[in-house]
Amino acid sequence: GCNRNGALILDNVGYPHISFTCNEELKYAYWDGNNWQIQTVEYEETASISALGISLALDRSGYPHMSYITLRDDPAIDRYSLHYVYKDAGEWSAQIIKTWGGLSPGRTSITVDGGGCPHISYLEVYDIVKDFGNLMYMYKDASGWQFDLVDSASYSGELKLDKDWEPHILYRTYYPGGYSYAYHDVEGWHIQQLFDDLSLNGWVLDSEGFPHFALVEDGELIYFYLDSAGWHFETLWEAWSWVDLVLDDFGFPHLSYMTVDGLKYTFREEAGWQYQSVSRETPISNWRLYLDGNGDPHICFQDRFGNVKYAHNMGEFEPTFLPLVLKR
Repeated sequence: GCNRNGALILDNVGYPHISFTCNEELKYAYWDGNNWQIQTVEYEETASISALGISLALDRSGYPHMSYITLRDDPAIDRYSLHYVYKDAGEWSAQIIKTWGGLSPGRTSITVDGGGCPHISYLEVYDIVKDFGNLMYMYKDASGWQFDLVDSASYSGELKLDKDWEPHILYRTYYPGGYSYAYHDVEGWHIQQLFDDLSLNGWVLDSEGFPHFALVEDGELIYFYLDSAGWHFETLWEAWSWVDLVLDDFGFPHLSYMTVDGLKYTFREEAGWQYQSVSRETPISNWRLYLDGNGDPHICFQDRFGNVKYAHNMGEFEPTFLPLVLKR
């Protein structure tokens, strides 16, 4: 069968790109405006191996880069491998970055800098009962892959780069618990503890490298951010779960989130916060919000059947069904 819980991102036109596994094959699919283009990422190392923790990014030219973990059942070899694959004008290229035995790793997170070099965060689990471990960061330069330990007693995180290509990671910790935010500069890694809340999942960096976050706490949507003056908080309105957050060219926040009535979209402008309904259907996973060059929102999500749906605001949201079937 196929895995609905792959990675989904939008390109600079607002079209969705997806990576997922199907019958133990790694797949990459993208919408070209008329049809889905689906490719099998075929090379020796992925044959008959389960891909775990898939993450997908696009470089400035729109080419895909993926990181993920594979699991082998052969006890005579290291069970887990960390993979990096990418495609350019030619064929897919692949590399196994490291292998290890022992405990299951967490998911990966990949992004690509302006020079086309990949940056990846991943988890090396050392407590299988509590499922936490060492949060690792790595990047590739002219001399090869460079590794760095970010934090211990951690869970998997999400990686972003600022304008100087320095890494920022949002992740959960086992102790003291809750979410932590780590960033790197010339002095090394800096870590700040945030809220003890499982619904903190929307965040973005602004043009100055300051983080902006959104979370759902006690049924309320909260937006907060850091600047040179400190932290700022705004409580908006009722929400259910999962938030995606982007900033427009003027630095105003735009959010998509779930309520009991379906998927919603809200944004702030000079006059204050505006609110719109996107779809009464409840997305199951992987929805993403994107603003195009005109500042118009695009939202893509998967329903409970694994189908992909796409909504673009042209005066009002008009959800469109994109018939990519992942479950067969």
